[in-house]
Amino acid sequence: MGDLVPFNSGGLSAKPPRTAWKAINQVKAENRVRSAKLEAEAEYQEELVIAMTQLANTTLSAISSLSQREQLLSQTVPFASSRLEYAGNQFAVILSDVLATAARKLGKL
Repeated sequence: MGDLVPFNSGGLSAKPPRTAWKAINQVKAENRVRSAKLEAEAEYQEELVIAMTQLANTTLSAISSLSQREQLLSQTVPFASSRLEYAGNQFAVILSDVLATAARKLGKL
């Protein structure tokens, strides 16, 4: 009977070693950093959507205003209607190009 060893004397400890705690804390810290990065990216994407929406709304409002003015002037001076239509179309194309360029630039930020 003298060769029996108590369970906890030099055997497995119920308490994990310090290196295990360090590893666990490192994983927790990495997860917090990863979560913060994902949250920042989501906020950035949301800001891009807001900026593009505002720009698109401004562009659409400008084109709408131009179309109303074109119609009014065409009724006032019917002989100029084709020129007014051409100028309005060119302006709409230019604004569309500005919108597309801004979208590309915002996407590269």
